Amino acid sequence: MKSYWIWTLYARVYDVINKNIPYLEMLNEVTNELQLKDSPEPLSILDAGCGTGNIEMRIRKENTNVNVIGIDSSREMLDQARAKFANDQRIRFQSADLNQRLSFGNEIFDRVVSINSLYAVRDPEFTLQEIHRVLKPGGRLVFASPHKDSTFFGIMKGQRKALGQWRFAASFIRNLPSLLVVMFVNLFYLKNNENYWDETTTRSKLQALGFRDVSIR
Repeated sequence: MKSYWIWTLYARVYDVINKNIPYLEMLNEVTNELQLKDSPEPLSILDAGCGTGNIEMRIRKENTNVNVIGIDSSREMLDQARAKFANDQRIRFQSADLNQRLSFGNEIFDRVVSINSLYAVRDPEFTLQEIHRVLKPGGRLVFASPHKDSTFFGIMKGQRKALGQWRFAASFIRNLPSLLVVMFVNLFYLKNNENYWDETTTRSKLQALGFRDVSIR
């Protein structure tokens, strides 16, 4: 994969975003949308583009009656994710390329979650088609993706608002080397693609692929 070096670099600093309040709020919202509580049967969950396993932390807190498989193409991301859940048999990670057909059978997952991954694949419609294939009828897909006007500086503005000027300044300086890598990846790599769909495009593409009851915000 030509962009492998990008994700190798990104993996080394990725968890600095766990100190970013807008990111943490987004993870909490995604977890709520997965509707994991009060399930009488074990839920099978696929995390498509799992990164270092950050959403898995919240899934485990929300419901212990789950079996999660996280997939990613970055070995470095997967190594970090596996280290976080080394003693948890309910959560597993494996290598997979979201640009290729998934190695799972049809209709086997109750939930699929994908955070900030679909805009980085070659063909989001193909990836979503594969997700639809492995999702059970009546299952639930929750994904988060930036819109085309999202910027690194906009996220930093949200962090500053949440922390206040002086706490933000101290945090920014302390994490500056890692933040510079995050900024590089987002500004000079991820922004150079055509996969940032607006709400109308997102809705029409999901419905064309067979998803129903589409809700976007």
